[in-house]
Amino acid sequence: VHCPVDILKILHVSRPKLWLFFTDIHSLLQTAMRGFHSTLPFFFVTTFSDALRNPNPNAIQVCTQKNCRKRGSQALVETFRDLIPPGMDSSVQVRTGGCVTKCGVGPNIAISAGKSYAEYSSVADPTTASAILEIALEMETPPSILVSVLEMARASKAQSRDERLSILAAVVENLTPPEDGSGPGPSHALASALATLAEIHLMRSPPDVVAALSDARSACAACGDHRRALRTLARAEEAAGNFAEAVDAIRRWSETGDSPGDMGTKSEIRRIAGLAA
Repeated sequence: VHCPVDILKILHVSRPKLWLFFTDIHSLLQTAMRGFHSTLPFFFVTTFSDALRNPNPNAIQVCTQKNCRKRGSQALVETFRDLIPPGMDSSVQVRTGGCVTKCGVGPNIAISAGKSYAEYSSVADPTTASAILEIALEMETPPSILVSVLEMARASKAQSRDERLSILAAVVENLTPPEDGSGPGPSHALASALATLAEIHLMRSPPDVVAALSDARSACAACGDHRRALRTLARAEEAAGNFAEAVDAIRRWSETGDSPGDMGTKSEIRRIAGLAA
């Protein structure tokens, strides 16, 4: 055993044959981790019988309560969606969830796959999220997508706008499918990079509405249910004076969320409709 991920693999293989409670696993991990360097990511894993807990088959729930949100769990929702291999997004649902009572070691996630259920803590980076996908759901993130997601994380910390634009442009080029149709198709990660580019264009003074519209529309074409892309498209369409298109994007955005048709969406539609009147 060379790293915490190896421990998780052992538990994953053993799960169908063993009845493991949290205290047993916690003790096992605490013992195994004594030899690891303190900077390595640390996971608490809990596995229960389906009779105890099974929120939803093939579902990833990311806690977005106060403590986990402070540690970046909201962005982790999009990270998991980015890392799911193209064509497999319909086989697993990624959504926000409630507290899993491990607030001191967040961000926390819960994964249900068939009859199994597991909780992971301190999920703070794309590499860790990718390893969890492979272990818990047997989904291997393509290397090009993992590298691109890591690059997007680097772009978010870039000091200058030009540096961010340069990194994101390279990500888009890397993820854009070849014209001959070879290789994987459009991905959620590509839509994320394009949506971020559109957001940057909208933040310019004055906003570059034409560029923002182009990137936001391309993002939604790459992934039609990408929440941030749809919200950014609505902003770009509104900035361009295309109010009907902005309302349509808001409606589509609402349909992809956990609470479709909520009051916030309705008030936003009324606001934009008022601008068009």
